[in-house]
Amino acid sequence: LRVRVFHKENGGVSKARNWGIENAQGDFLFFLDSDDYIIPDSYEKLYRIAKNNHSDIVTTYSMRLRRYNITDSLIFKKGYKNINENLNSITLENMPSELLWDAFVWNKLFKKEFIDKHSLKFIPHMLYEDIPFSLKAFALANTISVSKDIFYYWRIRGNENSSITQQHKEFSNFKSRLKMIVESCNILNNYNFNDRLKNELYFRWIDYDLMIYLKKFHFVP
Repeated sequence: LRVRVFHKENGGVSKARNWGIENAQGDFLFFLDSDDYIIPDSYEKLYRIAKNNHSDIVTTYSMRLRRYNITDSLIFKKGYKNINENLNSITLENMPSELLWDAFVWNKLFKKEFIDKHSLKFIPHMLYEDIPFSLKAFALANTISVSKDIFYYWRIRGNENSSITQQHKEFSNFKSRLKMIVESCNILNNYNFNDRLKNELYFRWIDYDLMIYLKKFHFVP
């Protein structure tokens, strides 16, 4: 049996992903968001990269899919600006300024054995839950492969209010982003990140995660 379909009561994306991790029987995991798009042969190509390089994680450049066009994402442009070719085997310490910008889970293939070995789980009832998960995974991975080939298209909905994570004018969304930063700080301390890694992550939070709200809040009545 190649495909198993499960129906689970809605408890949020983190609980669904954790349930999937616990019940998956394959060698690799991929977290595809329901409204995004992935090209048909992506899984085969990512699998080959992972097998050839014994990768714990394979991560890829992604594009933003809008209603009428496809564009580069600012955060991927920042993270991949110094990557000119596919990278077979790196670690977080090798390229922190690149990997720390690429903190999503939906553009990555994870080795199931690696996830299970380190008991990696998503934090329930939390927005931006993929960032602490990716940060911890990057810190623990022995081999990370990076592909500049485009496999994944991240959909940006036309109506800003249709996606909770796009509601940057809402104070509750800002509080969720701060919670993500606090959880990430705990990871920095627990996994003994060196000063270089910490500074790279601090810069990302100031230049991107918090800057989003500074640009939006002056529109809030």
